[in-house]
Amino acid sequence: MFASGTAVIVSPIKNLEYKGENFPVHVDPIRKAGPLTFEIFENILGIQEGRV
Repeated sequence: MFASGTAVIVSPIKNLEYKGENFPVHVDPIRKAGPLTFEIFENILGIQEGRV
């Protein structure tokens, strides 16, 4: 799970809260994101930096 806004950045979400209940989201401690979030982040960053 991630959030993206108009600044074209991907921000991992570590926890959701709904009606007072917490739902943790798995985040890789090294990459600080889930696998799909990290892949999307790397691709967007590559476009911004001209590598992709």
